[in-house]
Amino acid sequence: MAKFDMSEYQYSEYEKYMALRSNSKGLILNNSNCNVHFSNDGKTVRIFVDPYFAKQYEESEGRGPGIYTGEEILSHIEESKHKDEEDDVDNEPTSAEEELARLCKRFEIHFYDEVEEGEEIPKHYDHEYYANALSGSSIFYHLGEGILDFFYFDIEKHISSLQFMFALLSSKGKKLIANMVDREEPNNEPIKIKNLDEKGEFIDQQWRITNEFCRDYFYSSLYTAIFTPVILDVEATSLNRYINYIKILQDEFKEKLTFCFDPDFYPSLLGHLYPAERYRLYNDLYSDGPSTHMRREKFSVHRRISGESEMPFGYNIELVKQRMALKIDTTSNEYREFEEKYCKKNKLVDVVLKIPSCIGVQYVCSSIYEMLELEFTKMLESNIRLRKCKRCGKYFIMKGNYDTNYCDRVADGQTRSCQDLAAQENYKAKAAENPALPIYSKYYKRYAARVRSRQIKEADFKKWKFQALAKRDECSDGKITVEEYVAWMEGYFPNRKPKE
Repeated sequence: MAKFDMSEYQYSEYEKYMALRSNSKGLILNNSNCNVHFSNDGKTVRIFVDPYFAKQYEESEGRGPGIYTGEEILSHIEESKHKDEEDDVDNEPTSAEEELARLCKRFEIHFYDEVEEGEEIPKHYDHEYYANALSGSSIFYHLGEGILDFFYFDIEKHISSLQFMFALLSSKGKKLIANMVDREEPNNEPIKIKNLDEKGEFIDQQWRITNEFCRDYFYSSLYTAIFTPVILDVEATSLNRYINYIKILQDEFKEKLTFCFDPDFYPSLLGHLYPAERYRLYNDLYSDGPSTHMRREKFSVHRRISGESEMPFGYNIELVKQRMALKIDTTSNEYREFEEKYCKKNKLVDVVLKIPSCIGVQYVCSSIYEMLELEFTKMLESNIRLRKCKRCGKYFIMKGNYDTNYCDRVADGQTRSCQDLAAQENYKAKAAENPALPIYSKYYKRYAARVRSRQIKEADFKKWKFQALAKRDECSDGKITVEEYVAWMEGYFPNRKPKE
């Protein structure tokens, strides 16, 4: 075979662009084949995470599926915060469990695990030996939330733990640990996992999130948790390449999101353009990125209920009723001719002709880059609206016709979202200007408590509420004094009789 001299070859800007987002000799970035479904009705995303690499070991025989919800995991972690008095064991949750819990609060995640046949599903969620806790799960969220979650993911605070893990997994680290615990040095045989892309061949996978030190990093972001890398060469070059890969993607999509979706980004110049038109302009101005995007689409026709409400991509209950009401003459010549020609193995059942079938379209993503690119282009298609929160300064998705200036994120160190905190601050500001508001709030809480304890009838409480709001407005307008408003509120329901 002829050999070509590539020493003087000059790589194009696009080739350099793709090289930074692709596999290298010691690093596999596209090792998780996930199916992604988009609903146009609700502008939502559902990811079916690749179940193939659920464990680093072979599956046990005789095991069936079990399902965990995010609520069960959060409940387990809450229980784990208390000390087990019987065994005198401290069950404080690990940092990885806490990160996974935070992920469950941000996204609707349904977990799939395996239990012995006939065994009850355990109350906990223990993935000590799992390569990826999200493997096999189903994750649902609004279009744009995944890319924003990655947008604000802070890799810097995890770099030291990544470096420490690499040091432990190196040959020197393994030997050092073996000497410390006085055991034989572990063999260096890599984990063998079947690679679907290699048609039955096995690849050497020396590491795939099998170390406890870095699980908190991967679960800090949805996409770093789903699309976990395989590192074949546990050296600093592989670690640095992976860290640079994350940073490059963050910088790229931060710039794209700002340019295409931020309404305050050069509004007098770009305000009249749709996001897709802005992206065309962005590509015209920057020639070092791709102007077209390839997608791997899976097409099917099925009878499952989908997220869409209109045919041919989905159906509602009214269509089912119409179909089931159809009268099909099973004695007609046409029916018999069709059955004889096409139903040679099984007899045609007329109900099969009535059940609706709809088109199912899914996309296959294998890496963080592919997922970000897919979600970004879907955001362009759906004309998603972004806005910066006036409290935390971060972008958030505008959903439906609901207009707000605050996001629903809960910041670190807080227990309430920006929306809740802003509403509380706005109420306090109004209350400072209008003394009638805290008066109404005080008596509302008092009398609502009496309704719950059945000291006041619900009908009487509703009648009071209507009059109390009218009196509040009168007090706000200066028609009655604050003292008169308090006296009316105090005297409407007689005070409770003290217990003898």
